[in-house]
Amino acid sequence: MRHPARSVLAGVLALLQGCATARLWEWTDPNERVWIGADAITEQALQARGIDYQVYSGALGNGFLVRKNVRGRLWDYQLRALGTPVTLVLDAATVVVIIGAFVFVHEPAGTVKLIEKL
Repeated sequence: MRHPARSVLAGVLALLQGCATARLWEWTDPNERVWIGADAITEQALQARGIDYQVYSGALGNGFLVRKNVRGRLWDYQLRALGTPVTLVLDAATVVVIIGAFVFVHEPAGTVKLIEKL
């Protein structure tokens, strides 16, 4: 390989691009169901309240997967609306720093001259 540093930086750039925004949207999914343990509530109580649920038995234990209430879904949408601009800036800054480091590693004198002109 002629330029291993280029390959490494290209790989890092590909992995980091868009990470913060994607994670925010995963963490604030308004359609995600919430797990409630069977020891916290009964199936009869869920039915009496008219809550949409699924019985769950797995790695988390026995319980129920219920839809988020309106307040929970609105909170997720608010976090997305307020957090997305911040995460987009973070994602863009990461790309700029990586590209800047890449350029500086391969052409330090030219990079310093460019910075001096600014």
